[in-house]
Amino acid sequence: MNQTHFYDNLNFEHKVTGVLNEDQINEIFKFYMSVESDIAKKAILLLLTDKQHNIDTKHDIDALYLLYLLLDKINLRKELIEQLEDIILSGSCTQGRCYRLYQLFLISTA
Repeated sequence: MNQTHFYDNLNFEHKVTGVLNEDQINEIFKFYMSVESDIAKKAILLLLTDKQHNIDTKHDIDALYLLYLLLDKINLRKELIEQLEDIILSGSCTQGRCYRLYQLFLISTA
């Protein structure tokens, strides 16, 4: 995976934003409860509570919405946990949140 600021000046093909309803937020909490990594759990809580830093307005990407879209990608669960951990360990800025999850989103739609 690339360093997150590699993507700062690129144009993104997909715009990934949306408003999550209560049921979708509950799905994220269920995922949170199933995660064993305390670091990944910390990232999930950060995404849920610090929402103003989840949105890359330049590229129209919302990290929390991306997380929701990635929940059912069982084949990417290991990678999702790793990227959540990296949000905490390598940078929780807006770009760090969005671009890490966006890379997985692109893999999941390929």
